[in-house]
Amino acid sequence: MIAIIQLIVSFLVSMAIGWNILFWLIRRDRSFALPEKLALSYIIGLGAITLEMLVYSLLKIKFSIGAVLLPWLFIVSANFFVIRKTAPTGKEITKSKKNLFDNLLLAGISFQVLYAFFKALVKPEDSFDAIGNFAFKAKMFFESGRIPFELLVNKSIDIQHGDYPLFIPLSEAWTYMFIGGWNDLLVKALFPMFFIALLVIFYFALRRLIGARLALVSTFFLAAIPHFLNYAAIGYADFALAMFYSLSFLYLFLWIAYKRENKYLLLAAVLTILSVWTKNEGALLSLISISILILFAIFERREMAGNEIRGIACFCAAVILAGALWFTFIHSVGLSNEFINKDTFKVPLAIKNLGRIPLILNDYQKHIFGPKKWNISLLVFFAGLIMYFKTAFKGYAKYITLSILFAFLGYGVFYLFTPLEIHYHLQTSGSRVLLHFLPVVVFWIGYMAKEILDAEGNIHR
Repeated sequence: MIAIIQLIVSFLVSMAIGWNILFWLIRRDRSFALPEKLALSYIIGLGAITLEMLVYSLLKIKFSIGAVLLPWLFIVSANFFVIRKTAPTGKEITKSKKNLFDNLLLAGISFQVLYAFFKALVKPEDSFDAIGNFAFKAKMFFESGRIPFELLVNKSIDIQHGDYPLFIPLSEAWTYMFIGGWNDLLVKALFPMFFIALLVIFYFALRRLIGARLALVSTFFLAAIPHFLNYAAIGYADFALAMFYSLSFLYLFLWIAYKRENKYLLLAAVLTILSVWTKNEGALLSLISISILILFAIFERREMAGNEIRGIACFCAAVILAGALWFTFIHSVGLSNEFINKDTFKVPLAIKNLGRIPLILNDYQKHIFGPKKWNISLLVFFAGLIMYFKTAFKGYAKYITLSILFAFLGYGVFYLFTPLEIHYHLQTSGSRVLLHFLPVVVFWIGYMAKEILDAEGNIHR
């Protein structure tokens, strides 16, 4: 019981730190609902804590709760006076009336959340990658009180994927610090917490665009996808990456289509940087976000103001700089990615591997027509893309469509470079990479539903 209380305290402390960061991103904007602010505070706070732990390791400062919290004591105290003097802005979100249908959807989402916690906490870490890539490193960091990079590069120890970004193992180490020791069961609660945060932010972001009813339906649809729920409970970094990238894209799109207030772009940049800090694939996904903003600047150049151009430039610069710093640092300590490196990332090699394209496409179609994992989400996307092709590439909807197609294309190109045997690599990673942008697919479905219903004059909120 004491360990559970300590676990909850770790969540609350992360949220409190994130709340103070979030204030400087959105100030006291009342258009962000309280649940949305709390969810953002939790994931941003945990991201900031893990980055602070990286800095401590570089400065040879040992991890401890006191050492991590010390700078925040001053920041929180200073923020207390600044927040009091900052006037609220924005229109407060009004509560929508719920009918029986809405309450059933809420009950369904709540059940999925509880089931995610049950799946996570019914047994300790047992998945291969969850142990080898993350839990083992987390224990090593916890015991060492730092990140022992010399062990990560030691070939005789052969630590799995030493080049992987460290958000997950450091988050687990932070949790161990509060619990007071290893606990391979309770530490898994991190992932259902990500599940809650993603669903809450997904709903409120989508609600701004399509209304409460369709946003709730879309959130239930996302929560009910079996593969999505499964990864919210098994301790892989893929779910955290899906959370950071998808939510960053949602705020990026809110900036494009809802309000050109740079607070949305700033939030998107922070979440995009955290996606790079979560998994190497976050670098590819961040390039997609940058590409979407560049295309937006080209297509909508006549209606853009100077501050909007500057906002795009700052977003691109911040994300590229953060990614460059991380990969330069990894290279400097003697680590490299086993899949994309100077020996594999060569155009002649990709041309030689063009024969893999039918295998890659075949793997994609297995997922598209595979309701066991995905329900009908991917099938609805491609059926909708064919049936409503003009709508999908009209107006602002085209930016969501392009982001999804770029993700399919990007991962397809990745499989042309991978040095692993292609059948094995597709079998072991094919479903995981699609998970990374699955919430964006569901977002597209919800947004397109509104576009189609609006065109028919039959939209119900």
